[in-house]
Amino acid sequence: MADLEDAVWQDILDLLYNPHPILAKLAEQLQSRHTQTQDLEQERLATALALSHKDAEKEDMLNLYRHGHITSADLERQLDNIATEAAELKGRLASLETTLQGQEAIATRLLEARELLDSLRADLKQDYSWEEKRKLVETLVLKILVHSPEQIVVTYAFDDCAATCTSTASAVPSLPRVAPRSMRSTMTQ
Repeated sequence: MADLEDAVWQDILDLLYNPHPILAKLAEQLQSRHTQTQDLEQERLATALALSHKDAEKEDMLNLYRHGHITSADLERQLDNIATEAAELKGRLASLETTLQGQEAIATRLLEARELLDSLRADLKQDYSWEEKRKLVETLVLKILVHSPEQIVVTYAFDDCAATCTSTASAVPSLPRVAPRSMRSTMTQ
């Protein structure tokens, strides 16, 4: 048990002393989210514009009917089509707005994670009491999975909903930090 605690604590210290790979991954995710948000916002605007044109389409159909260019059956079919298209556009618009709100929340969490790491790094010291260690573990660690005494997976609490931001670690003081999409840390003792 002490070996597990020591290994996890060493990984946390390594993360705090060398947060640059994780910060770089967070910055990359933030940039990716920004790009996705811009794309979603453009699609939202295009969808809203298309929806606003549906009323004009209805008016055009009514004008064609009034001038005798189409039958009442044609008018009914066209108005049904326009209503169906408008409903689909409204659904897509609602979906895009929800997704954009989620993107904003994720970006906020990524910024908060970066601020937390910066703050914790600024407060680093040589010795920590058991209570201080516990508090840092509770703040930083989402979960710890022990597959075997040689393989411990520490997942840090810097999530972007789809992935958790962790590192690959070993019990040796200088750990290689890797931040793949899953960003999972496997510590080998």
